[in-house]
Amino acid sequence: MRPLTLVIVASLLGPPPAPAAAQSLETKQPFASAVIEFLENIPGLFGDEGVRLRTSVDAMETGLVRWDAAVRSYSTSVLGRLPGLQPPGEAAMRVALGAVQLERGRVDDALREFDAASQLAPDRADIHLFRALAYQAAGKIPAAADAERRSWNIDPDDPARTYLFLRDARASALERERAFLRVAAAVEARVRQRDSARITPFIHLSLLDDNPIGDPVFAPVRYGGAFADLAAGRYENAIVQFRAAIGGDPLMADRAMQFETFRQGAAALRDGDLGGAIRALVAAVQVAPEASEAHRILAHAYWFDEQPAKAAEHLRDAIRLNPADERARIALADVLADTKDFDLVERTLRETLAVMPASGAAHWRLGRLYQVLKRDVDARREFERALASDPVSGADRLLAAIARWHARELNGAAAVDACRHWIDLAPNDPAAHNELGTALRTINRDDEALIEFLIAAVIDPLDAAAHVNIGQIHLAAERYGEAASAFQHAVDAQPNHAAARYGLAAALLRAGNEAEGERQMDVARRLQADAIVESRRAYEVNLLKIEAALRSQEARHGEAAALWQQIVDREPDVASNSTSLAEALARAGRHEQAAAAFARAIARANEPELHRRLAQEYAQLGRAGESAREHATYEQMRKERIRRLGGNR
Repeated sequence: MRPLTLVIVASLLGPPPAPAAAQSLETKQPFASAVIEFLENIPGLFGDEGVRLRTSVDAMETGLVRWDAAVRSYSTSVLGRLPGLQPPGEAAMRVALGAVQLERGRVDDALREFDAASQLAPDRADIHLFRALAYQAAGKIPAAADAERRSWNIDPDDPARTYLFLRDARASALERERAFLRVAAAVEARVRQRDSARITPFIHLSLLDDNPIGDPVFAPVRYGGAFADLAAGRYENAIVQFRAAIGGDPLMADRAMQFETFRQGAAALRDGDLGGAIRALVAAVQVAPEASEAHRILAHAYWFDEQPAKAAEHLRDAIRLNPADERARIALADVLADTKDFDLVERTLRETLAVMPASGAAHWRLGRLYQVLKRDVDARREFERALASDPVSGADRLLAAIARWHARELNGAAAVDACRHWIDLAPNDPAAHNELGTALRTINRDDEALIEFLIAAVIDPLDAAAHVNIGQIHLAAERYGEAASAFQHAVDAQPNHAAARYGLAAALLRAGNEAEGERQMDVARRLQADAIVESRRAYEVNLLKIEAALRSQEARHGEAAALWQQIVDREPDVASNSTSLAEALARAGRHEQAAAAFARAIARANEPELHRRLAQEYAQLGRAGESAREHATYEQMRKERIRRLGGNR
């Protein structure tokens, strides 16, 4: 997660107040950075995070004091400059002040400034957009819709304002038609631009900028109330709750913290010195066998050292000593998942949820397990429960998965609802708009779907799928010219998109352009033939992989190696294929060839485990120097990976 830099807000405020407003907005960064520091330490991987958590909360408090001081200073400055200003100038100053107040979470103060600005400059569309944001933050949805309508009436050519206006169910059919034409024109304008990079037309105020990749982040149950206050902008309350929760956190309160051997082990683990960490932490467990944190952190050291059985043993000890230790329970599930013992993973997570039913991390992991086991209904249910725990980040990705499950279950209305929530969290994500459009089509609401696909194309004019969907809706409605244009945009973005070519051909033929339609149909048929060939090749490779796995289970390793060689010949750039070939060759006793295969795998995916296996093969061949070199590389890469987890602090 990264701090959000509000350059978009500042850029909307106009030249005179914008620099000062931007400076005031940026004073939130120390506070946001302290929150991020807290989040980085809350998993407690190394055992030394307790003091770091407390320091982060101290930094939050200091940052909040400075942020408030900056807001007060800016407010005083603005109010002192208002006398004598002409209405447009005063409006600019007030909307800038309102933006600063809104960012700080002072919604009533922000609304007061925005309303005053709207009286002074009623023809400024951006002021009404800010009013809408503030009303939404206050939970006054009808008032927000009214403000969005006023913003659109002033600037109907802005696609984001048009989209927001169209969410208002009170819009008339004539207004909707007018708005649709404006968004369609915006798509054409975006396609014609030389620089067709993705844009972010929607303003989404947030303390933190959510990382669009990676797993969702959940607050431990102990800290749930504090993070709820943080999300609601009740920062003072959040700090009080953080302090109270830290006081009882095992990272601060467990007896292990008193022992030098534990502190030495934690430091060694953070530095990636697994041998030193294990020695020190074993000593800590011997000195304080009743200290749950000593067992938990020793388990982490064993886990990093690829000793899952010992890791699981000490995690069970930690849970026995402290049944409320959510970290130990989640870590045990993760260790067991690495060993593919899915029955034990499920049991562990269910036991966790019996003790702490609000654990978002446990619900999410259980949902992921059910995904692997193809239990989609159970997976969706657990993802919904994880979502209900209010993840710190990644809620949009949970909603995306939930929406797609509903779609596969042919529950279009539920899919639409999930997609709308997804868009609320990530309005600039074209995938969210595409998914909503697709869901709307399943329940025969093509006009609404079309708007979603159009705004997706505005955000990313190179999104071929959005253009194809636009074209399909126009084609079904017998708007052949519009359909051909949309399909052509898709082809321009992705020339080998078979559905786009077929759609373009169909639109042209129905419009009477037989020559070009037939040419596009020929291209589409060729692309389809190529796709069939590729599908057949992938199917044959998959059959070879299944056969190779069966040969390995039967200990017919030479035959398995021969099959993997065929797979590598067909897919030479896939590192996992070379790895599987190398493993089969090693089990067949063909160590020279196995070493060569591992070396090829390393050239494609430089992973630590591959160096470890190559070192073993060199040792089998008596090539001690090369074995030592590869083992040293493995140890160094593993150490660096662990140190990155610790932030190298």
